[in-house]
Amino acid sequence: MKKRIIFLIALLAGAQSLSATIWRVNNNAGVSHDFTTIQDAVDAASPGDTIHVEGSITPYDADVYVNKQKLTIIGPGFQLASNVETQHLKPSAKMRNIHFTADSCMIAGMEQLEPTAGVTLNNTQAGIGVPITAWSGYRLFINASAIRVINCKLNMVTIENDQPLESITISKCWFCPGMIRTNVDQQVLSLSILNNFFRNDFNNAGFVVIDLHPNVVASIGNNTFYGGFQVNAPQNCQIYNNVFFATLNRVTTALTVNGPNNQYNGNIYNIENLGGMVNGVNYNVYNGTSTTEATAPNWFAASGGIAIYDKYFLTGTVSPIRTAATAMGITELGMFCGLSPYVLSGLTNIPAVYEIIMPSEVSSDGFEVTVKVKAH
Repeated sequence: MKKRIIFLIALLAGAQSLSATIWRVNNNAGVSHDFTTIQDAVDAASPGDTIHVEGSITPYDADVYVNKQKLTIIGPGFQLASNVETQHLKPSAKMRNIHFTADSCMIAGMEQLEPTAGVTLNNTQAGIGVPITAWSGYRLFINASAIRVINCKLNMVTIENDQPLESITISKCWFCPGMIRTNVDQQVLSLSILNNFFRNDFNNAGFVVIDLHPNVVASIGNNTFYGGFQVNAPQNCQIYNNVFFATLNRVTTALTVNGPNNQYNGNIYNIENLGGMVNGVNYNVYNGTSTTEATAPNWFAASGGIAIYDKYFLTGTVSPIRTAATAMGITELGMFCGLSPYVLSGLTNIPAVYEIIMPSEVSSDGFEVTVKVKAH
């Protein structure tokens, strides 16, 4: 009964046309499904279909090739046990490598399997656009236009196009540690990197989290960057309303944002100098000591909350970072602000069944079941 209720709500919430099909992917033993692998669902799907990938303790396909237009892949979100009112079933849907080669597709609510021990994470030796040959973790590859990557937990997104592309959106995702790169010199128009959380707890100050070619036109806005990192945005980029926080043990090689032809506005940062930000309105709240959480209480939601990093940067009433930014004239700061704010646990905009209450004993005369649903 629970599975039928959950599927019915997802079906009603899909807002698909009458000709579209919603496919269920589940690799748990003993659970009804249409397919056990994402690739089988893609192969069977038609343009306009939706593929719901359900949570599992077992990761899904080693490689998925999305080669049909207008497909939507939706998972349940990530870190579902870390926040309240997320999903009744807590496992996420973990993917490995996924390749988008057809236009107008979307992926949301999925979690990329994290790199295993021994995977090389150091990409500081790579210049702008130079492929990172040392990276052996999983990737999300894009070689198509009108691709939307929303509400996912990712390691690396590579735009590896052999043709000019446009309208690529990477929004409300968690990268830990992770990066977005363009690996070839083809033009990419309208790349939107918005409301993401880039966290680097790897002990490397110069970890390149965004690395773009000069022929990429990008908007980099309302992101939160935490740890040690570097952003390479050569030109034609708008960089606005971002939080740049470099931690003490990673500030020695500094945070640099390159690009003399970029437009900067409303960014806030905690180190003495932020390279490249020479125009626009940006704010430096560095005071000689505020490079760690303990000495920068005006940056974070609550002391001791850093285990759940995305929640720690909430900019609601419990967080003084909004007050500090407002005093400086910035009203839409970081990943929890802007037109489409970051959502905890990567929940998508379909209703989620977050609690099911059933009696411990049932009878043939019937019984009551309470289902709690929340839209995010």
